Amino acid sequence: MTNEFKRDYGEDWHQKAIDHPELVAEYLYTYQDEGRFGSDPRLLVVYIDEDVSIPRIGDIISTTNLDEHIELTFTFQHNTGAKTYKVPCFVILLYNER
Repeated sequence: MTNEFKRDYGEDWHQKAIDHPELVAEYLYTYQDEGRFGSDPRLLVVYIDEDVSIPRIGDIISTTNLDEHIELTFTFQHNTGAKTYKVPCFVILLYNER
């Protein structure tokens, strides 16, 4: 999870991430490092909580629908200027039930 996401959504960042995985993906693409930049399709597996148990991970993965991807548009600030990309991706969020 990016610090920018947590900063922008404040105390509600956890629930916002769970409700809107497409926002998590957008932040991960937008705030990636220039040296590791990529606009390729990705399967993003994101820990929202640090202490997710193996059974919980299994439950989340088994109920994840990989038949539908997220169509994401994001803008990345390269050293040479901003460029907008469109990319398909999947997001799996690993978190504990509260």
